[in-house]
Amino acid sequence: MIVWTRFGFLAVITGVGGLTLTQSLINTFMNDAMYYSVNAWPKLLGAIVAALLTYLLQFFLKDDVRSMIDKETGMEVEIRSSHTLFWIPIRFWPYLMLAFGVIIFLSEVLASPENSYADELTERLKNATKQEQMEIISKELDKIRREELKNQLPLEEVTARAENGDIAAQVELGERYLNAKGVKKNNQKAYEWYREAADAGNPEAQYWVGYIFEWLVIDMDEDERLRWAMEWYRESAEAGYSHAQFTLGYCYQTGKGVKKDLKAAAFWYEKASLNQHHGAMACLGLLFAEGKGGVKKDAVLGMAWELASQKILGEPGSAYEEQFNSIWKNLNEQQRVSAKQISIEIVKRMMSHQ
Repeated sequence: MIVWTRFGFLAVITGVGGLTLTQSLINTFMNDAMYYSVNAWPKLLGAIVAALLTYLLQFFLKDDVRSMIDKETGMEVEIRSSHTLFWIPIRFWPYLMLAFGVIIFLSEVLASPENSYADELTERLKNATKQEQMEIISKELDKIRREELKNQLPLEEVTARAENGDIAAQVELGERYLNAKGVKKNNQKAYEWYREAADAGNPEAQYWVGYIFEWLVIDMDEDERLRWAMEWYRESAEAGYSHAQFTLGYCYQTGKGVKKDLKAAAFWYEKASLNQHHGAMACLGLLFAEGKGGVKKDAVLGMAWELASQKILGEPGSAYEEQFNSIWKNLNEQQRVSAKQISIEIVKRMMSHQ
């Protein structure tokens, strides 16, 4: 319930009007209907405009001051009738609006994950060549399109985009048909859409084509299936897709589809680890800790990879927590300090690798 006296309600009109006017002008100027909503500074500007308009009301709305004589004392008494909103005189509302605008601005700037994301993206672009910048921007735009497709667009529109060559839409359709998201599960259609995107060079689609060959193709003998799967996994891994890099590492570690080679496994696990694949970090750490198959045994380095995984993941432990607890117990104090120091350097490598 809004409570006011005299023309105090005008503060609501000037406040809402200032915000609305600012929103309209900002969105029009930026040619983006959502710009005001998703950025912090326009809201602060809106509060300033609202406060200024409310401040100007003071020059038009004067307090009603009446003089009366107190019968008992015979003294003259002034009775002032102010314009108030929620019992607060209108002259104080501009300052309240400014304070509110500052609070909203600071809360969005300090709490927004997008702000740290923007800083990180800026840093990555700053340290990249022009070719690398184009690749980074292309990948980020692809992520944005994927989120849009997942959260907003119906199947018919996604299909139309995919048929017109939109790679993000093709990947999205592959995922929907593979995982029965809003459609009946259809592995053949999933393969066809993933293959379209894979042939266009999309690393994520290349990985899923490999996955389908490995696990879902039924009219092909196992050796042939795995041969095709490894080809697609390798193409995706060489393009930098962490899941494919991890899968290749696992295949080399177990000898599935390729000749067992723990050095090659460590190579691909490290590639995936630098892309912050937590499973790969744990597997790489165990390879170093065990030191088998030509991989030099180094328990300190192995533990460092597990510690780095914990730092990135933000929580302790991995699927191999029991093994790493045993490794940690067998390290002396100096080795533990070294493992922590090395883990910090590993995290720095990961950050610079993005």
